[in-house]
Amino acid sequence: MKMVFPFLAILILLVTACEPDRERPAFTPPEPAPEQPFLRGADLSYVNEMEDCGAVYLDTAGGAKDPYAIFADAGTDLVRLRLWYQPDWTDYSNYDDVVKAIARAKAADMEVLLDFHYSDDWADPGKQEVPAAWLPVVNDMEALGDSVYNYTFRVLGQLNDLGLLPEYVQVGNETNSEILQDPDGSYVTINWNRNAFLLNKGLSAVRAAATAADKEIATMLHVAQPENALWWFSEAKENGLTNFDWIGISYYPLWSDVALNDLPTAI
Repeated sequence: MKMVFPFLAILILLVTACEPDRERPAFTPPEPAPEQPFLRGADLSYVNEMEDCGAVYLDTAGGAKDPYAIFADAGTDLVRLRLWYQPDWTDYSNYDDVVKAIARAKAADMEVLLDFHYSDDWADPGKQEVPAAWLPVVNDMEALGDSVYNYTFRVLGQLNDLGLLPEYVQVGNETNSEILQDPDGSYVTINWNRNAFLLNKGLSAVRAAATAADKEIATMLHVAQPENALWWFSEAKENGLTNFDWIGISYYPLWSDVALNDLPTAI
């Protein structure tokens, strides 16, 4: 087999040489593949609360400094912030708190990834509870989808009016299980017809808000643990969930089947 390739190369040269009058097309080099950005990110959702509790952030010289400035000076490009719908147990990670945090991030010249949990509390693989205000329509897929769409579109529109539109939006948080469930719901299986419909409503709202603002917003879907990425996104694709830009994966070594050194080949 090793001799076939030089033989073919010589044959091509001979044929070409026998046709001196044939016009050869100009060589056009292929377009280089676009470079993917590498972002250094940090979740600073707790900063406002910690400062209100009296925490002081120090730079490497030991001086007190704005934590957003500390992260920016260290090369952070992106600040991730979580958003709960109407939490009645905390004054943080609600809309007003997010407005304050985004303003601080942008003042420090960092981009923002806004994470819609679509819950009044933490959303994770074992807890995807519908906001209390949406509980009356939890079993009405169309009405619940409208709630997701209208809420997402409204929040992004309000942020844009304030000059605080995020550059990235995460639709759901650690959505290994079905989103927006009744508090007594099951986490054993995923109803993909409902799940894909609701997530697509969120994604569509982000696209519509970006169009209305005439700005770009990249979208992300997010699951926990690298061993869940392949099956989850495969099933998502099979059910028409494809209109997103980024895959987000949480990694907790203590609870993962994948060792840290195996991460490059895990997905």
